[in-house]
Amino acid sequence: MRLDALITSARSKVREIAPEAIVDELADYIVVDVREPEEVLHGYLPDAVNVPRGLLERSVTEDARFADQFRPVLVYSGTGIRSLLACQTLQQLGFRNVQSLAGGISRWSAENMPVH
Repeated sequence: MRLDALITSARSKVREIAPEAIVDELADYIVVDVREPEEVLHGYLPDAVNVPRGLLERSVTEDARFADQFRPVLVYSGTGIRSLLACQTLQQLGFRNVQSLAGGISRWSAENMPVH
């Protein structure tokens, strides 16, 4: 399957949410940054947990913060593509309430939302 087909498939299964729709509700979510650690050095969402996409499956099954598969999870990446794929993986692992940040941290920052 080609990458564009994977992305299209993920978009059909994963809810994307705009920064302005979620900014005031972040405290209710586990916020997961799926970028690589060197990308995170340039800024991240408040209280985000960095779990690089390549380590996602192992990390969420071993980390107690992810024990409740019904707790809302917001996933983001640089532009929102990796987060779509990560959300689809989380759904396959049994997570019931996952959302991808539309446009990733690039859009978040462009809309002047808080970044640490």
